[in-house]
Amino acid sequence: MRQILVLTSVCVVSALLLSYVYLFTIPKIKEHKEKFFTSALSEIFPNMGGYKEVVKDSCYQILSEDKTKIIGLVFRTGEKGYGGIIEMFVGIDTLEKVCGLKIASPAEGLKETPGLGLKIREDKFKNQFLGKIKEQIKLKKEGGEIEAITAATISSKAVCDGIRKGIEKYKKYLKEE
Repeated sequence: MRQILVLTSVCVVSALLLSYVYLFTIPKIKEHKEKFFTSALSEIFPNMGGYKEVVKDSCYQILSEDKTKIIGLVFRTGEKGYGGIIEMFVGIDTLEKVCGLKIASPAEGLKETPGLGLKIREDKFKNQFLGKIKEQIKLKKEGGEIEAITAATISSKAVCDGIRKGIEKYKKYLKEE
């Protein structure tokens, strides 16, 4: 009976400590996500006048400098890569062409293979998407225009799939409401 009480006490104390640590880290996690979002916006649309959230935590209309018209969208998307979900922000202009791409770093939760899958964050790979419409965003071996990273085909395909699905899902928000 005494062992049961000791074990129960240890479990209760451990659960309380874990809960405390979790509550302590929530604001830091939120802060890191906010930094990822703001850095993505400034990279993708450096000359924007502002933005309007149209889907909570997922899609934002980008406004002109005088804030009178929509000049594009930035949306959050993610797709399963080799090491887990590849989270990214994608910017498209009013013609539905990709104008920017920000992929999470390992510090922001990216779990791709160092030296291989992490090459999806390099400009050489990301710049292939610029100016492309949804139909062009496929790997070359699938009839598209994107060159896969050698030995990181799953990660390369995940980025393509995430962008295409995001454009399809959010393009309706390019129109004025």
